[in-house]
Amino acid sequence: MFYRENLQELNRKILRLENGAMHVDFVRTSKGLLRIGSMPDIAKLMVRFGLQEQAVIVPDWTVSQAGDNHTGEEFVQWHAQVYGSPQRDYIGTLKNIEIAYQNLYAIFSYYFDHKRLTIVRKDWLNQWFNKNGVETSYESGPLKILFSQGNVVIIDEEQIVYDLTGYRSSIIAEELVEEVLAKVPRDSRLRDRLEITTVGSGNGFFGTTSSFIVRFGGRVIWIDPCAQPAHSLAKIGVHWDDVTDIVITHNHEDHILGFPACLKRKIDRNETLNLITARGIYKIIKKQFSPLFPEMDKHKF
Repeated sequence: MFYRENLQELNRKILRLENGAMHVDFVRTSKGLLRIGSMPDIAKLMVRFGLQEQAVIVPDWTVSQAGDNHTGEEFVQWHAQVYGSPQRDYIGTLKNIEIAYQNLYAIFSYYFDHKRLTIVRKDWLNQWFNKNGVETSYESGPLKILFSQGNVVIIDEEQIVYDLTGYRSSIIAEELVEEVLAKVPRDSRLRDRLEITTVGSGNGFFGTTSSFIVRFGGRVIWIDPCAQPAHSLAKIGVHWDDVTDIVITHNHEDHILGFPACLKRKIDRNETLNLITARGIYKIIKKQFSPLFPEMDKHKF
């Protein structure tokens, strides 16, 4: 089995939503359901399991070979725009809230004008992203959230109901990735004709997002890497490390879901990532992900 998708109840207060080698926790409080962080495809999974949070806690931005804990919010916003939802409070340190907001501002709500001739910015983000940036603590009635050295502690009605450090999974994403890759054979055979394999044909709302592997000669080109790269490619019999190049067609989240994981794997293995894209697209990618990868220009772009 290459993929895990399930919802489990850790206790009467905490739900854990798993996706591949990542997870997101939801905490029941007197102020409703709180979501801790994000992950690629979180919007799809919340719809699938009938979850509707009242607020999102934005933790420090971290990345593994499975993905990062901020990517996923763009399609939470798109779901709100398309289907409607109450405005969400986004709660975190001033730095984390600003990073999350600016990342969304860079890519969300660009859309066609009413004649569908040009791309323009729509004033949607602030309708669903309510900033609650704090120094070290947030309080609302009996609910208190503390932020300290990367940890998040939720106190509700004078009881500690969640501690991020205490509820970290013992499962290490990189170990799960290696476990998956060990089951997939490598393929270095040269192709004398173009070979195209569909990884996914869905979008940011349904299915595996549109994504393709193109082989020719010794090149294995991944167009628009989708979420959970090791798992997603394993399902179609492709070993992640066989990929030689990545193409990103544009900056919407459903076309870059796997990018942070891909770059993280290359960095961990002391390798370079060959990224093929337009200069304007790369400029936005660099602005978005430089807080995670401050030395992005060392790679082949």
